[in-house]
Amino acid sequence: MIIVLEGPDNAGKSTLGRKLSADLSMDLIHPGGPPKHIVEVIARCQEQLLTFQLSTEVDFIYDRITCISDMIYRGRDEYKRIFEIYQGQLRTAKNVIIIYCRPSDERVKDFSDHVKKDHETDEVVQHAVANVDRIVDEYDVLMNAFANDRHITALKYDFERDVNSDGYEAILKLLKSRKDVR
Repeated sequence: MIIVLEGPDNAGKSTLGRKLSADLSMDLIHPGGPPKHIVEVIARCQEQLLTFQLSTEVDFIYDRITCISDMIYRGRDEYKRIFEIYQGQLRTAKNVIIIYCRPSDERVKDFSDHVKKDHETDEVVQHAVANVDRIVDEYDVLMNAFANDRHITALKYDFERDVNSDGYEAILKLLKSRKDVR
């Protein structure tokens, strides 16, 4: 099983990933900072596609995937077709679960206590801050589309315990029940 954690900065992906990694005994992988050019975008998407094709044989957690997060953060239409191709492949993968980390707008848009990750540069954080409204809106649209896609298991998680999302224990129980299904 492959678990994909997605959502904007400050949404709790890394914290959730560490907890799930410990509770499910699964490796947590982050693809690194933003790809610098189109060749790197395609290489990362292709690597992740190959991993999705093995999702019935391997178990790990991705803290973001390129065909989702880079598409939203990059916000450039000329890359859109590349991301659509890989998202289409994601839709056909078996045993892949997407968890959309989405706390309140107030929380996700507040960078006052943002913890800068090793892969983040000051420029990356500044881009996230400057574009936070667009980024959050685009994540909401895409993740709602995934949630309504019968081919994808998509869950919503809010570490603030929003009543419209599954709590950690409910998500953990579901993942444990799915982990050993091949």
